[in-house]
Amino acid sequence: VADSGPLRSVIARVLLGSAGSGYGKRQDPVDARPLVTDIFLRFLGRPPEPEELEGFSLVYEQCDCDPEILVRAVTTHQEYQYY
Repeated sequence: VADSGPLRSVIARVLLGSAGSGYGKRQDPVDARPLVTDIFLRFLGRPPEPEELEGFSLVYEQCDCDPEILVRAVTTHQEYQYY
C-alpha cells in the first residue's frame, strides 16, 4: 500500500468502535483544555493551535458528550489520515 493515510482512518474507527478511546466517561466539573491538549498530542503528535484548543474546549464544555466525541473528531480529520 503506497498511501497508508486512508487506512489509518479505517483503523482508528475500528479501534474506537471496539475498545473506545481509553478516556472513559465525562467527569464533572469539566476542564476541557488538558483533555483537548492530551488528545492532540496522543493522536496528532502536536499540541493544538490556540484556535483549536479554544474551539474544542468550548464545544466540549457546552455539550453533554463523552471524550470519545473529541477523539472521533480528531481521528476522522484529514490531518490524522496523513499523520
